[in-house]
Amino acid sequence: MLKHFLTSTLATGLIVTASMAQAFEVTGGDLAFSYGTEQGDPSGQYSVLGSVDTAITDRFGLQFDGAVWTYSGAGVPTLWGVGLHATYAMYPNWDIGLFVTHEDWAGPTQTGYGAEVAYHEGPLSVDAAIGQIDETSSAQFATLSGEYAFAETGRGYSVTAGAFYLDQVVGTMTRLSIGARYGFDNGAYGEIAYIHEDNPFGTDEVLTVNFGIEFGAGTTFNSRLSPVLIPGN
Repeated sequence: MLKHFLTSTLATGLIVTASMAQAFEVTGGDLAFSYGTEQGDPSGQYSVLGSVDTAITDRFGLQFDGAVWTYSGAGVPTLWGVGLHATYAMYPNWDIGLFVTHEDWAGPTQTGYGAEVAYHEGPLSVDAAIGQIDETSSAQFATLSGEYAFAETGRGYSVTAGAFYLDQVVGTMTRLSIGARYGFDNGAYGEIAYIHEDNPFGTDEVLTVNFGIEFGAGTTFNSRLSPVLIPGN
C-alpha cells in the first residue's frame, strides 16, 4: 500500500511537471566520481554519480539522481540506477520529501522507496531517510548523515559523519562513518571517509574517496542509490 502510494504520488508529480515544463527551474546539482574498497577485498567499487535539483514553485520541487558503477576485475558488468525525489521546502531550514529508486544489477532489478527530511542551519547540514528495498525479499533501511563546515560559504574544510542500518532476510547490517571534505570556490570538492561495518558475516572496514563538483545551490537530499547508501559494497 505504501509503495503504491509513493510510486503513484511521484508518477503524478512527473506528469504534472511535464505539463509545466515552462515553470521548471534548475536550482543546483552535483556530479562526482567515487571509489570505495573494503579491507581484504580486491574488488573495489568505481561509481559515477549525478543529481539535478529543480523547483516547480517556491516550495515544491523534484530532484533527479543517476548512477553507474562497477567493480574491478575481468568480466564485471556495469550496473546502473535512477532515482526521483518529490521535495517540499518547509521554511526556513527544513525540507521533507518522498523518493523512489530503480536499479538494474545486470539482470536482477530492485526498487526502493521511502520518506526523507533535511535540515540546514548555517554550517550544519543533516540528512535522514527511512525506506524499503524490494528485491527477492524486502529489506528496510534507515540512514542519517551530517556535515559541519568551518566556513559558512560551504568552501573550505568540513567534517562529515553518518550511520546506516539495513534489515534483510540474512540479518542486519550497520555502518558508522566519519570523514573530511574540502570544497573549492568553483564548486569542486574532494572527500574521504572511513566506514566501520557490522554484518551477519562479521565486520568490515571500508575506505571511500570522492571527487566532484557542485553547482548552484547543490541538492536538497542525498541520493538513495546503492553506491551512496552503501559505498564500497
